[in-house]
Amino acid sequence: MITANLFEITFPVAALKGKIEKPEVIGVFGTCFSVGPEVFLTAGHVITNATEAGRVAVGCAQSGGWKFSEVDQSEVFEDMDLAVFRADGVSACILTPVAYTPPLGVPVFTVGYPFAYDPDLNVIDPRVFYGNLVASTFDAKRFPSLPRLYEVSFMCPRGLSGAPLFQKENLNVLGVVLGNRSIEMTVLSSREREESGNETTIYEKVEALNIGIALASKNFSRVDSSIYGGQLLNMEPAGGQQDAAHGRGPAGATPRQ
Repeated sequence: MITANLFEITFPVAALKGKIEKPEVIGVFGTCFSVGPEVFLTAGHVITNATEAGRVAVGCAQSGGWKFSEVDQSEVFEDMDLAVFRADGVSACILTPVAYTPPLGVPVFTVGYPFAYDPDLNVIDPRVFYGNLVASTFDAKRFPSLPRLYEVSFMCPRGLSGAPLFQKENLNVLGVVLGNRSIEMTVLSSREREESGNETTIYEKVEALNIGIALASKNFSRVDSSIYGGQLLNMEPAGGQQDAAHGRGPAGATPRQ
């Protein structure tokens, strides 16, 4: 059971306009979480899209509303759709990504800000999604560098991108939510040729599997961030839990204040 304050685990990534003293929220573009003092992770496209819309900021829940801290620096690693950035003044529970590869079917959950901003009421609400890890795979078309991806049994709506993927009932960060993927399969194909010409019409019936995906934390060992000050993940595991795929234990995953 999670006892930590949800508002200290994940944060909305927003675009702002107007005066710095009293900014106006354009929209919430994704979710982020902390991996070091004032250092955060999110999906790369979250930072890119928010930057195109306005001034990028992280929202921090306070009594009576939200306080926004603008992003000072950011790095986007396009080959795996990951971003690291710095934002001052955000009180956050620092989470530790793990190299541990969980078994398929393990319960997982995430917390984030999909469709979170209500401009009429001027409120931002988090949402929690539960499910299972259904596949450990790659997507060569979308990610030619072949980072390891996890498929989950729930869809990941717009705004959930960048949220941490947790193993149920602890704060082991298994990955970062990237969105959804669609896998298509042709189940029926037929061809027709017109007598008056040489054109051939092909009719196909396609079925698709739409499913949520997350970037596995073990990929973070390939990310050298100047903002973080080195690799995001040390692949040398610690602790006693065994890696389901490789017989290795995960790095410590206890959140630090």
